[in-house]
Amino acid sequence: MFRTYKVTAKNLILEKLAIKRNGKTLRLTVRASLDDFARTFPALMEDLKRAEEKLAAGFSQETMDAFCAATRACLAVLFGEDATGKLFDFYEGHTLDLMDDITPFIYDRIVPAISKYRMGKVRREVSKSK
Repeated sequence: MFRTYKVTAKNLILEKLAIKRNGKTLRLTVRASLDDFARTFPALMEDLKRAEEKLAAGFSQETMDAFCAATRACLAVLFGEDATGKLFDFYEGHTLDLMDDITPFIYDRIVPAISKYRMGKVRREVSKSK
């Protein structure tokens, strides 16, 4: 007789986001893997930081394009390519406004979810080693 062991994946960020801008509302659901986020986001944030520094040092179309590409790469980890495209379309090329608006969501909702996941993972590892 076979028994089924059920596993419920818990390493998924699942958040809903509604953005209101210019009388319009964009609704998105964030479905991001915490493992993917933890593995790729730090390096992408470094790329974004460098692009931001270059943009601050001197605006040019090249530095703005690099900033937009780095921003898109970071957001794609969280929102997926399709939703990130919707975000950029919704903001009609106003990437600095997009980042100003979305950054609090990342720090208020996503970062705590990652911290909670990591603490749970640490607790599981500690309890396994006992």
